[in-house]
Amino acid sequence: MSHYVDLQFEIRKEALDRANDVIRETLKATRAFEGNLSATVLRSTEDNKVVNILTVWEQASDHAAYLDFRSSKEGTPVELFALFAEDPISRHWDVQTGV
Repeated sequence: MSHYVDLQFEIRKEALDRANDVIRETLKATRAFEGNLSATVLRSTEDNKVVNILTVWEQASDHAAYLDFRSSKEGTPVELFALFAEDPISRHWDVQTGV
């Protein structure tokens, strides 16, 4: 069953001009990671500093392996972290079938 994860964050005002390029580059590794089905970037229509990245994984264990990669020296998205105005919020979701 697919596992959904969203990462919501606010971009620092001074980083707005480079944010799309940094996010695009960071998501190359995400999209190529085993078990990733998709990665979609949503931008708030009310506040362009607010971004939500929705990723879909084949299963929760694929996302857990991805987090291990992102915690490693070669996988840490330093440039993405530099965009954050505050700590991001991450939520995990499973599809509720039969509802």
